[in-house]
Amino acid sequence: MEEILIVDGYNIIHASPELSGLIDEELAHARLKLVSDIGQYKSMKGFSQAIIVFDAHLVREGSGSLFNEDGVEVVFTQEGQKADTLIERLVAKLSGEKRVYVATSDWQEQRTVLGYGAIRLSARELLDDLRYVREKSLQEHSCSGKHGERHLAWRLKGETLNILEKLRRKK
Repeated sequence: MEEILIVDGYNIIHASPELSGLIDEELAHARLKLVSDIGQYKSMKGFSQAIIVFDAHLVREGSGSLFNEDGVEVVFTQEGQKADTLIERLVAKLSGEKRVYVATSDWQEQRTVLGYGAIRLSARELLDDLRYVREKSLQEHSCSGKHGERHLAWRLKGETLNILEKLRRKK
């Protein structure tokens, strides 16, 4: 059975010390980092599809948008539509034919998607699993003679990453 991961984007960003630290600098960077992380996670865990939903319901005249980045579908809701509502619709549509995982720490949202038959992941569970899968991948690569991780950002700690990002943006 196909497995799909649906992520409540801002919920996960705010739960992650690394990503929430980027919000003050540049929210777009935090979003892109999450998309990149979920793209790698999707590949490593074998999900057939990953969707990240970001709230844009307070954006005036926001028509919503959808794009694909790193193999991840990124959705911004339209004006007046909350991410939770869109996630619930997606789960209702997909859960009968596919195994759907929803990553959110919103208790009400968790209860709703469980009612549709989805599997819930709290933000902490997702972030812990992301870290575990990354470390496991590193160990496998180092055992096979490959050096380190593919992306420099994975090897850097939060403060170093923030300093380098500030330098990059000053160009």
